[in-house]
Amino acid sequence: MTEKLETLVVGAGERGNAFVENYPKKNAPVRVTGVADPNSKRRKSLGKKVGISPDKLNIPAENRYEDGKGAIDSGKFDAVYIATQDEQHKDLAIQALDKNMKGVLLEKPIDNTPQGCIDIVGSSQKSDSFLAVFHPLRYSSFFQTINDFISSGELGNVKKVDLKEEINKVHYAHSYVRGNWKHYSRSPFILAKSCHDLQELNEIIKSTPEFISSIGGSDYFIKENAPEGALERCTDGCPAGERRNCDYDARKIYLDLTEEEKTSHPFNTISDDISERGRKRALEETDYGECVFKNTEDGQCDWQDVNILYENGVVGNFNVRVTNSDDTRRIKVVLETGEIEGDLAKGNLTITYNDGRKENIDTGSQGSHGGGDEKLIADWANRSLGRRPDGNNLASPENILGSHLMAFGAEKSRVDRNGGRINFQKYLGGYGCEKGDGRSIIVPY
Repeated sequence: MTEKLETLVVGAGERGNAFVENYPKKNAPVRVTGVADPNSKRRKSLGKKVGISPDKLNIPAENRYEDGKGAIDSGKFDAVYIATQDEQHKDLAIQALDKNMKGVLLEKPIDNTPQGCIDIVGSSQKSDSFLAVFHPLRYSSFFQTINDFISSGELGNVKKVDLKEEINKVHYAHSYVRGNWKHYSRSPFILAKSCHDLQELNEIIKSTPEFISSIGGSDYFIKENAPEGALERCTDGCPAGERRNCDYDARKIYLDLTEEEKTSHPFNTISDDISERGRKRALEETDYGECVFKNTEDGQCDWQDVNILYENGVVGNFNVRVTNSDDTRRIKVVLETGEIEGDLAKGNLTITYNDGRKENIDTGSQGSHGGGDEKLIADWANRSLGRRPDGNNLASPENILGSHLMAFGAEKSRVDRNGGRINFQKYLGGYGCEKGDGRSIIVPY
Protein backbone atom coordinates (compact mmCIF):
# COMPACT_ATOMS: atom_id res chain seq x y z
CA MET A 1 0.00 0.00 0.00
CA THR A 2 1.25 3.47 -0.86
CA GLU A 3 2.32 5.43 2.21
CA LYS A 4 0.01 8.28 3.13
CA LEU A 5 0.54 11.31 5.28
CA GLU A 6 -1.46 10.91 8.50
CA THR A 7 -2.74 14.48 8.76
CA LEU A 8 -4.28 16.58 11.51
CA VAL A 9 -6.59 19.44 10.45
CA VAL A 10 -6.52 22.32 12.94
CA GLY A 11 -9.52 24.54 12.30
CA ALA A 12 -12.71 22.82 11.15
CA GLY A 13 -14.26 25.85 9.52
CA GLU A 14 -14.64 26.68 5.84
CA ARG A 15 -11.00 26.15 4.89
CA GLY A 16 -10.56 23.00 6.94
CA ASN A 17 -13.56 21.46 5.21
CA ALA A 18 -12.29 22.61 1.81
CA PHE A 19 -9.02 20.77 2.48
CA VAL A 20 -10.92 17.53 3.13
CA GLU A 21 -12.89 18.02 -0.09
CA ASN A 22 -9.87 18.92 -2.23
CA TYR A 23 -7.12 16.48 -1.32
CA PRO A 24 -8.70 13.45 -3.08
CA LYS A 25 -9.03 15.33 -6.39
CA LYS A 26 -5.39 14.84 -7.37
CA ASN A 27 -4.93 11.60 -5.42
CA ALA A 28 -2.82 13.34 -2.81
CA PRO A 29 -1.17 10.81 -0.48
CA VAL A 30 -3.08 12.17 2.52
CA ARG A 31 -5.21 10.49 5.16
CA VAL A 32 -6.96 12.91 7.54
CA THR A 33 -6.93 11.12 10.89
CA GLY A 34 -7.39 14.02 13.34
CA VAL A 35 -9.22 17.30 13.79
CA ALA A 36 -8.91 20.11 16.33
CA ASP A 37 -11.48 22.85 16.80
CA PRO A 38 -13.10 24.37 19.90
CA ASN A 39 -16.53 23.85 18.34
CA SER A 40 -17.74 20.28 18.96
CA LYS A 41 -20.29 20.37 16.12
CA ARG A 42 -17.60 21.34 13.64
CA ARG A 43 -15.27 18.63 14.88
CA LYS A 44 -17.99 16.04 14.43
CA SER A 45 -19.05 17.37 11.03
CA LEU A 46 -15.53 17.33 9.60
CA GLY A 47 -15.00 13.86 11.03
CA LYS A 48 -18.02 12.60 9.15
CA LYS A 49 -16.95 14.34 5.95
CA VAL A 50 -13.64 12.50 6.09
CA GLY A 51 -15.71 9.32 6.23
CA ILE A 52 -16.84 9.85 2.64
CA SER A 53 -13.28 10.40 1.42
CA PRO A 54 -11.46 7.61 -0.47
CA ASP A 55 -10.34 6.00 2.81
CA LYS A 56 -13.95 5.68 4.07
CA LEU A 57 -12.83 6.22 7.66
CA ASN A 58 -14.44 8.55 10.15
CA ILE A 59 -12.11 10.34 12.54
CA PRO A 60 -12.36 8.45 15.85
CA ALA A 61 -13.53 10.36 18.92
CA GLU A 62 -10.10 10.13 20.58
CA ASN A 63 -8.58 12.03 17.63
CA ARG A 64 -10.99 14.95 17.86
CA TYR A 65 -9.45 17.71 19.95
CA GLU A 66 -10.72 21.02 21.29
CA ASP A 67 -7.24 22.52 21.22
CA GLY A 68 -4.78 22.48 18.34
CA LYS A 69 -1.73 22.62 20.61
CA GLY A 70 -2.80 19.50 22.47
CA ALA A 71 -3.45 17.70 19.20
CA ILE A 72 -0.01 18.56 17.83
CA ASP A 73 1.63 17.57 21.11
CA SER A 74 -0.09 14.15 21.03
CA GLY A 75 2.47 12.85 18.54
CA LYS A 76 -0.21 10.86 16.72
CA PHE A 77 0.10 12.61 13.37
CA ASP A 78 2.70 12.90 10.61
CA ALA A 79 1.57 16.30 9.42
CA VAL A 80 -0.72 19.22 10.14
CA TYR A 81 -2.82 21.61 8.07
CA ILE A 82 -3.33 24.85 10.02
CA ALA A 83 -6.54 26.64 9.05
CA THR A 84 -7.27 28.69 12.16
CA GLN A 85 -7.76 32.44 12.38
CA ASP A 86 -4.71 34.38 11.20
CA GLU A 87 -3.58 35.54 14.65
CA GLN A 88 -3.36 31.92 15.81
CA HIS A 89 -0.99 30.78 13.05
CA LYS A 90 2.33 31.65 14.67
CA ASP A 91 2.15 29.60 17.86
CA LEU A 92 0.69 26.54 16.14
CA ALA A 93 3.11 26.62 13.20
CA ILE A 94 6.21 27.04 15.36
CA GLN A 95 5.03 24.26 17.68
CA ALA A 96 4.59 21.88 14.73
CA LEU A 97 7.95 22.87 13.25
CA ASP A 98 9.70 22.43 16.59
CA LYS A 99 8.26 18.88 16.78
CA ASN A 100 9.71 18.18 13.32
CA MET A 101 6.46 16.85 11.91
CA LYS A 102 6.96 15.53 8.38
CA GLY A 103 4.76 18.21 6.86
CA VAL A 104 3.27 21.55 7.88
CA LEU A 105 0.78 23.23 5.55
CA LEU A 106 -0.11 26.75 6.67
CA GLU A 107 -3.05 28.71 5.37
CA LYS A 108 -2.40 32.19 4.04
CA PRO A 109 -1.41 34.57 5.36
CA ILE A 110 1.62 33.16 7.16
CA ASP A 111 0.80 35.44 10.09
CA ASN A 112 -0.96 38.78 10.59
CA THR A 113 2.22 40.64 11.65
CA PRO A 114 5.55 41.08 9.84
CA GLN A 115 7.53 39.75 12.79
CA GLY A 116 5.24 36.74 13.12
CA CYS A 117 5.84 35.85 9.47
CA ILE A 118 9.60 36.19 9.90
CA ASP A 119 9.60 34.08 13.07
CA ILE A 120 7.72 31.23 11.35
CA VAL A 121 10.08 31.23 8.36
CA GLY A 122 13.06 31.31 10.72
CA SER A 123 11.69 28.33 12.64
CA SER A 124 11.18 26.40 9.41
CA GLN A 125 14.85 26.80 8.52
CA LYS A 126 15.85 25.10 11.78
CA SER A 127 13.27 22.32 11.42
CA ASP A 128 13.25 19.00 9.56
CA SER A 129 9.59 19.61 8.66
CA PHE A 130 8.54 20.40 5.11
CA LEU A 131 6.64 23.72 5.32
CA ALA A 132 4.43 25.09 2.55
CA VAL A 133 2.15 28.12 2.56
CA PHE A 134 -1.29 27.83 0.97
CA HIS A 135 -0.78 30.05 -2.09
CA PRO A 136 -2.89 28.14 -4.66
CA LEU A 137 -2.38 30.63 -7.50
CA ARG A 138 1.21 29.34 -7.69
CA TYR A 139 -0.20 25.99 -8.89
CA SER A 140 -2.91 27.20 -11.27
CA SER A 141 -2.60 26.21 -14.93
CA PHE A 142 -3.42 29.82 -15.80
CA PHE A 143 -0.40 31.41 -14.12
CA GLN A 144 1.90 28.50 -14.90
CA THR A 145 1.05 28.87 -18.60
CA ILE A 146 1.84 32.59 -18.44
CA ASN A 147 5.19 31.94 -16.78
CA ASP A 148 6.08 29.17 -19.22
CA PHE A 149 5.31 31.39 -22.22
CA ILE A 150 7.39 34.25 -20.80
CA SER A 151 10.27 31.87 -20.08
CA SER A 152 10.25 30.72 -23.71
CA GLY A 153 11.51 34.18 -24.67
CA GLU A 154 9.25 34.35 -27.70
CA LEU A 155 8.03 37.85 -26.83
CA GLY A 156 11.21 39.14 -25.21
CA ASN A 157 11.50 40.56 -21.73
CA VAL A 158 8.65 41.70 -19.51
CA LYS A 159 8.20 45.48 -19.39
CA LYS A 160 5.02 45.97 -17.32
CA VAL A 161 2.36 43.87 -15.58
CA ASP A 162 -1.17 44.91 -14.59
CA LEU A 163 -3.03 42.45 -12.36
CA LYS A 164 -6.58 43.16 -11.23
CA GLU A 165 -8.61 41.15 -8.75
CA GLU A 166 -12.38 41.51 -8.94
CA ILE A 167 -14.38 40.34 -5.93
CA ASN A 168 -18.12 39.85 -6.18
CA LYS A 169 -19.92 42.25 -3.85
CA VAL A 170 -21.82 39.50 -1.99
CA HIS A 171 -18.59 37.54 -1.46
CA TYR A 172 -16.86 40.66 -0.18
CA ALA A 173 -19.72 41.60 2.15
CA HIS A 174 -19.84 38.07 3.52
CA SER A 175 -16.12 37.73 4.29
CA TYR A 176 -14.82 41.28 4.76
CA VAL A 177 -17.78 43.27 6.11
CA ARG A 178 -19.67 40.67 8.14
CA GLY A 179 -17.31 37.71 8.36
CA ASN A 180 -14.04 36.57 9.90
CA TRP A 181 -11.92 39.22 8.18
CA LYS A 182 -14.17 42.22 8.84
CA HIS A 183 -11.71 43.89 11.21
CA TYR A 184 -8.69 45.65 9.74
CA SER A 185 -6.81 45.28 13.02
CA ARG A 186 -6.86 41.46 12.70
CA SER A 187 -5.40 41.30 9.17
CA PRO A 188 -5.38 44.07 6.55
CA PHE A 189 -7.37 43.21 3.44
CA ILE A 190 -4.37 43.34 1.08
CA LEU A 191 -2.66 40.69 3.23
CA ALA A 192 -5.60 38.42 4.01
CA LYS A 193 -7.04 38.36 0.47
CA SER A 194 -4.30 39.31 -1.93
CA CYS A 195 -0.88 38.25 -0.65
CA HIS A 196 -0.77 35.50 -3.29
CA ASP A 197 -1.59 38.01 -6.04
CA LEU A 198 1.49 40.00 -5.06
CA GLN A 199 3.43 36.73 -5.20
CA GLU A 200 2.34 36.19 -8.80
CA LEU A 201 3.63 39.63 -9.76
CA ASN A 202 7.00 38.64 -8.27
CA GLU A 203 7.06 35.36 -10.17
CA ILE A 204 6.17 36.94 -13.51
CA ILE A 205 8.56 39.88 -13.17
CA LYS A 206 11.31 37.73 -11.62
CA SER A 207 12.82 40.49 -9.53
CA THR A 208 12.67 42.06 -6.09
CA PRO A 209 10.74 45.29 -5.39
CA GLU A 210 12.73 48.49 -5.12
CA PHE A 211 9.85 50.82 -4.22
CA ILE A 212 6.23 50.17 -3.21
CA SER A 213 3.37 52.64 -2.89
CA SER A 214 -0.33 52.16 -2.27
CA ILE A 215 -3.59 54.03 -1.98
CA GLY A 216 -7.00 52.68 -1.05
CA GLY A 217 -9.94 52.97 1.24
CA SER A 218 -13.63 52.29 1.69
CA ASP A 219 -15.97 54.48 -0.30
CA TYR A 220 -18.95 52.17 -0.60
CA PHE A 221 -19.51 50.24 2.64
CA ILE A 222 -19.91 53.40 4.72
CA LYS A 223 -22.80 54.86 6.73
CA GLU A 224 -23.45 57.57 4.15
CA ASN A 225 -24.45 54.92 1.60
CA ALA A 226 -27.00 53.15 3.80
CA PRO A 227 -30.47 52.99 2.19
CA GLU A 228 -33.02 55.39 3.61
CA GLY A 229 -34.42 54.10 6.90
CA ALA A 230 -31.87 51.29 7.20
CA LEU A 231 -31.56 49.74 10.66
CA GLU A 232 -28.49 48.37 12.47
CA ARG A 233 -29.62 44.79 11.81
CA CYS A 234 -31.49 43.40 8.81
CA THR A 235 -33.55 41.09 11.01
CA ASP A 236 -35.03 43.98 13.03
CA GLY A 237 -37.57 44.60 10.26
CA CYS A 238 -35.32 46.86 8.22
CA PRO A 239 -37.54 48.81 5.79
CA ALA A 240 -34.82 48.81 3.12
CA GLY A 241 -34.96 45.05 3.07
CA GLU A 242 -38.74 45.00 3.21
CA ARG A 243 -38.80 47.08 0.03
CA ARG A 244 -36.36 44.54 -1.49
CA ASN A 245 -34.13 47.33 -2.80
CA CYS A 246 -31.05 46.43 -0.74
CA ASP A 247 -28.67 43.96 -2.39
CA TYR A 248 -27.15 43.14 1.00
CA ASP A 249 -30.31 42.33 2.96
CA ALA A 250 -29.13 39.36 5.02
CA ARG A 251 -32.55 37.73 4.88
CA LYS A 252 -32.50 37.77 1.10
CA ILE A 253 -28.92 36.46 0.91
CA TYR A 254 -29.01 33.73 3.56
CA LEU A 255 -32.65 32.63 3.82
CA ASP A 256 -34.10 32.65 0.28
CA LEU A 257 -32.10 29.61 -0.82
CA THR A 258 -32.48 26.52 -2.94
CA GLU A 259 -31.71 23.15 -1.36
CA GLU A 260 -28.33 23.09 -3.13
CA GLU A 261 -27.42 26.59 -1.96
CA LYS A 262 -28.11 25.70 1.68
CA THR A 263 -25.06 23.43 1.72
CA SER A 264 -22.76 25.57 -0.44
CA HIS A 265 -20.44 28.51 0.21
CA PRO A 266 -20.98 31.13 1.55
CA PHE A 267 -24.45 30.28 2.79
CA ASN A 268 -23.40 27.25 4.83
CA THR A 269 -20.76 29.15 6.82
CA ILE A 270 -22.96 31.39 8.96
CA SER A 271 -24.10 28.63 11.32
CA ASP A 272 -23.37 25.02 12.19
CA ASP A 273 -27.14 24.52 11.99
CA ILE A 274 -28.04 25.15 8.35
CA SER A 275 -31.77 24.59 8.85
CA GLU A 276 -33.91 27.68 8.25
CA ARG A 277 -34.35 28.06 11.99
CA GLY A 278 -30.60 27.83 12.55
CA ARG A 279 -29.83 30.35 9.85
CA LYS A 280 -32.46 32.78 11.18
CA ARG A 281 -30.95 32.54 14.65
CA ALA A 282 -27.49 33.23 13.23
CA LEU A 283 -28.75 36.37 11.50
CA GLU A 284 -30.36 37.56 14.72
CA GLU A 285 -27.34 36.91 16.91
CA THR A 286 -24.17 37.24 14.79
CA ASP A 287 -22.49 39.81 12.55
CA TYR A 288 -23.98 38.11 9.50
CA GLY A 289 -27.29 39.85 10.22
CA GLU A 290 -25.82 43.33 10.59
CA CYS A 291 -26.26 46.17 8.10
CA VAL A 292 -23.17 46.27 5.87
CA PHE A 293 -23.25 50.07 5.79
CA LYS A 294 -23.70 50.79 9.49
CA ASN A 295 -21.31 48.41 11.22
CA THR A 296 -17.98 49.19 9.61
CA GLU A 297 -15.85 50.44 12.51
CA ASP A 298 -12.29 49.09 12.12
CA GLY A 299 -13.37 48.07 8.61
CA GLN A 300 -11.43 46.94 5.57
CA CYS A 301 -10.66 48.66 2.27
CA ASP A 302 -13.12 47.92 -0.50
CA TRP A 303 -10.63 49.13 -3.10
CA GLN A 304 -6.85 49.32 -3.18
CA ASP A 305 -4.09 50.02 -5.70
CA VAL A 306 -0.51 48.86 -5.19
CA ASN A 307 2.25 50.15 -7.47
CA ILE A 308 5.66 48.45 -7.49
CA LEU A 309 8.89 49.42 -9.19
CA TYR A 310 11.15 46.38 -9.36
CA GLU A 311 14.93 46.41 -9.31
CA ASN A 312 15.06 45.26 -12.95
CA GLY A 313 13.07 48.36 -14.02
CA VAL A 314 9.74 46.56 -14.58
CA VAL A 315 6.59 48.16 -13.17
CA GLY A 316 3.93 46.00 -11.54
CA ASN A 317 0.46 47.28 -10.71
CA PHE A 318 -2.08 45.43 -8.58
CA ASN A 319 -5.67 46.65 -8.21
CA VAL A 320 -8.43 45.03 -6.19
CA ARG A 321 -12.06 46.10 -6.55
CA VAL A 322 -15.51 45.03 -5.35
CA THR A 323 -17.71 44.50 -8.42
CA ASN A 324 -21.10 43.22 -9.56
CA SER A 325 -19.43 40.49 -11.60
CA ASP A 326 -18.23 37.05 -10.50
CA ASP A 327 -14.90 36.61 -8.72
CA THR A 328 -11.97 36.63 -11.10
CA ARG A 329 -8.51 37.95 -11.79
CA ARG A 330 -7.56 39.74 -15.00
CA ILE A 331 -4.00 40.24 -16.16
CA LYS A 332 -2.10 42.09 -18.86
CA VAL A 333 1.60 41.47 -19.37
CA VAL A 334 3.40 43.87 -21.72
CA LEU A 335 6.55 42.41 -23.25
CA GLU A 336 9.06 43.70 -25.81
CA THR A 337 7.33 42.20 -28.85
CA GLY A 338 3.78 41.49 -27.72
CA GLU A 339 1.28 41.20 -24.90
CA ILE A 340 -0.44 38.50 -22.85
CA GLU A 341 -3.95 39.12 -21.53
CA GLY A 342 -6.20 36.77 -19.62
CA ASP A 343 -9.13 36.10 -17.31
CA LEU A 344 -8.47 33.50 -14.60
CA ALA A 345 -12.08 32.47 -13.94
CA LYS A 346 -12.63 31.79 -17.64
CA GLY A 347 -9.20 30.23 -18.06
CA ASN A 348 -8.63 32.22 -21.25
CA LEU A 349 -5.31 33.72 -22.38
CA THR A 350 -4.73 35.80 -25.53
CA ILE A 351 -1.24 36.28 -26.92
CA THR A 352 -0.98 39.33 -29.18
CA TYR A 353 2.14 39.74 -31.30
CA ASN A 354 3.38 43.11 -32.52
CA ASP A 355 2.69 42.07 -36.12
CA GLY A 356 -1.03 41.71 -35.29
CA ARG A 357 -1.19 37.94 -34.92
CA LYS A 358 -3.24 36.57 -32.04
CA GLU A 359 -3.12 33.21 -30.30
CA ASN A 360 -5.81 32.02 -27.90
CA ILE A 361 -5.00 29.52 -25.14
CA ASP A 362 -7.60 27.76 -23.00
CA THR A 363 -6.09 26.81 -19.64
CA GLY A 364 -9.42 25.52 -18.36
CA SER A 365 -12.09 27.25 -16.30
CA GLN A 366 -11.33 26.08 -12.78
CA GLY A 367 -12.68 28.79 -10.47
CA SER A 368 -11.04 31.80 -8.86
CA HIS A 369 -7.89 29.83 -7.94
CA GLY A 370 -7.56 28.11 -11.30
CA GLY A 371 -7.55 24.61 -9.85
CA GLY A 372 -4.47 25.33 -7.78
CA ASP A 373 -5.84 24.15 -4.40
CA GLU A 374 -5.79 20.42 -5.05
CA LYS A 375 -2.46 20.58 -6.93
CA LEU A 376 -0.81 22.39 -4.03
CA ILE A 377 -2.06 19.83 -1.50
CA ALA A 378 -0.77 16.93 -3.60
CA ASP A 379 2.64 18.55 -4.08
CA TRP A 380 2.96 19.38 -0.36
CA ALA A 381 2.05 15.83 0.68
CA ASN A 382 4.46 14.19 -1.76
CA ARG A 383 7.31 16.49 -0.74
CA SER A 384 6.56 15.91 2.93
CA LEU A 385 7.01 12.20 2.23
CA GLY A 386 10.30 12.87 0.40
CA ARG A 387 9.03 11.90 -3.03
CA ARG A 388 9.96 15.06 -4.94
CA PRO A 389 13.54 15.95 -4.01
CA ASP A 390 14.03 18.50 -6.82
CA GLY A 391 13.75 21.41 -4.39
CA ASN A 392 11.33 23.30 -6.64
CA ASN A 393 8.83 24.14 -3.90
CA LEU A 394 6.40 26.60 -5.47
CA ALA A 395 4.99 27.39 -2.02
CA SER A 396 8.40 27.93 -0.40
CA PRO A 397 8.07 30.10 2.72
CA GLU A 398 11.30 31.94 1.88
CA ASN A 399 9.85 33.04 -1.47
CA ILE A 400 6.35 33.69 -0.20
CA LEU A 401 7.59 35.77 2.74
CA GLY A 402 8.44 38.50 0.24
CA SER A 403 4.83 38.88 -0.87
CA HIS A 404 3.70 39.21 2.75
CA LEU A 405 6.26 41.88 3.55
CA MET A 406 5.20 43.66 0.36
CA ALA A 407 1.61 43.66 1.64
CA PHE A 408 2.72 45.12 4.97
CA GLY A 409 4.86 47.68 3.13
CA ALA A 410 1.91 48.64 0.95
CA GLU A 411 -0.17 49.22 4.08
CA LYS A 412 2.56 51.38 5.58
CA SER A 413 2.50 53.47 2.41
CA ARG A 414 -1.31 53.70 2.36
CA VAL A 415 -1.84 54.42 6.06
CA ASP A 416 1.29 56.21 7.26
CA ARG A 417 2.50 58.01 4.15
CA ASN A 418 -0.71 58.80 2.25
CA GLY A 419 0.46 56.79 -0.74
CA GLY A 420 4.13 57.77 -0.47
CA ARG A 421 6.61 55.21 -1.66
CA ILE A 422 8.42 52.73 0.57
CA ASN A 423 12.02 51.71 -0.08
CA PHE A 424 11.59 47.93 0.13
CA GLN A 425 15.21 47.09 0.98
CA LYS A 426 15.17 49.55 3.87
CA TYR A 427 11.83 48.13 4.97
CA LEU A 428 13.32 44.62 5.01
CA GLY A 429 16.34 45.91 6.91
CA GLY A 430 14.07 47.27 9.62
CA TYR A 431 13.23 43.66 10.46
CA GLY A 432 16.78 42.38 10.09
CA CYS A 433 15.98 40.79 6.71
CA GLU A 434 17.70 41.09 3.36
CA LYS A 435 17.21 40.04 -0.22
CA GLY A 436 18.32 36.49 -1.05
CA ASP A 437 18.66 34.57 -4.31
CA GLY A 438 15.78 34.94 -6.77
CA ARG A 439 12.71 36.14 -4.92
CA SER A 440 13.72 34.69 -1.55
CA ILE A 441 14.13 36.68 1.66
CA ILE A 442 16.91 35.96 4.15
CA VAL A 443 15.66 36.15 7.73
CA PRO A 444 17.86 36.85 10.81
CA TYR A 445 18.00 33.31 12.20
